[in-house]
Amino acid sequence: MRTLRSIPLPALLVATALLAVPSGAAGAKPSTALDLKIVPATPHRNQAITFRFRGDGKLKRNQRYRVTFDSADPRSSCLGQLQLRVPGFVPRGKLVTVRQPTPPGDGWCLGPASVSVAKVDIDGNVDEQPVVRTIMIRQDPTDVIAHVEGTPVRMAVLDGSTLTIKAPGRPDRVISVTGSFDGLIPSKFVLNADFFIWLSAGSLRFLSLPTDPLCAGTTYTLGFPLAPALGSLTEFRRDGTTSMHISLNASTRSLAGCAGEPTGTASFELTGTLGEKKLADLRLSGDLIDNALIADGVKATITADLHFKIDVLDN
Repeated sequence: MRTLRSIPLPALLVATALLAVPSGAAGAKPSTALDLKIVPATPHRNQAITFRFRGDGKLKRNQRYRVTFDSADPRSSCLGQLQLRVPGFVPRGKLVTVRQPTPPGDGWCLGPASVSVAKVDIDGNVDEQPVVRTIMIRQDPTDVIAHVEGTPVRMAVLDGSTLTIKAPGRPDRVISVTGSFDGLIPSKFVLNADFFIWLSAGSLRFLSLPTDPLCAGTTYTLGFPLAPALGSLTEFRRDGTTSMHISLNASTRSLAGCAGEPTGTASFELTGTLGEKKLADLRLSGDLIDNALIADGVKATITADLHFKIDVLDN
């Protein structure tokens, strides 16, 4: 992982999910919100990134704003850490916009990272708790994940996994699902440690399809392949808590068990914990990010309850 520190202005950052607070922030006062935004919100590794925030007007004479980017990717060929000091005093409400071109080599490090803005003095001491945002650096749409070194894994969807469809005025429907996903831990696998899996292939499939007459028809989609270019990832923490972002080549309407509209993309945000059997017992649940329009004026929420068995294929 390459590191750049104390870069003057024309360079910037990127990121997703570690939420690591930079050193020196412990016990610090909460900061006034700086309205930190990162554009695009989920950049791919070969994409320029723009960072924006507004000054809160509370900089001291010897302080400047500092932007920090920190990635979990251990590779040395990508940019995984970056610190940027914004020169000069930034008045309250002034918009700071900095565009960072694509780094050379493998570009930004893939996966989760944190981006923070803090007020620091000339020695780098943080005066207030930083404002932190998280993003996911995804693969370039032209990438093939097989070239990345690491530990291959398979996540099998076990019996009892379901999608629950709820819409106002309609009976709830529960759809049984199965499937599997292949991915890679970008390092040697170590149990009881923090690690994450990039998902590269696989699909989720319906085992049952209770239909709703409100959106019934003649053509239904029963299988939904992974959309790897959108950045699907499962993150494991040593305390057993787990989160998953998964994107599928599927319309939200199709995932709701409705006829028609077979194309589109849909993403779930899931959380859960490892059970007593560790990787053989991972239960995750969460909602589809976007509601599904199943009929004119009728939107449905889709909640996934997925049970996984994870096999480490080579360690």
